[in-house]
Amino acid sequence: MRHIRMSAFVGGRRYTTDRATLLASGESDSGPEWLPRDKTAFLFRGLDGRYFAQFRMFVQVGLNPHAERYWIEPMAETTAIPLYWELPEKLVGYYEAFASPRVT
Repeated sequence: MRHIRMSAFVGGRRYTTDRATLLASGESDSGPEWLPRDKTAFLFRGLDGRYFAQFRMFVQVGLNPHAERYWIEPMAETTAIPLYWELPEKLVGYYEAFASPRVT
């Protein structure tokens, strides 16, 4: 499963998948126990060094049981690191993903 192109303003900041590096991802079938069924997570790091996740979940809308809902959640590095390790698909090595200048 691939992420979708998406931008969102959260807490006064803009997060966009187009200008971020995808670090790790995972689907619920092969992912960690905390990731509910039919939910996928994509962990990103933006150009400014901030981490965020894009989540995808299947929801039933009317008679359509396969409608998708996407949203973005910003996260601190202390939250992004455990998420990185729990997702099964690593696209960037740990030191490349987390050994960068800190955002102030």
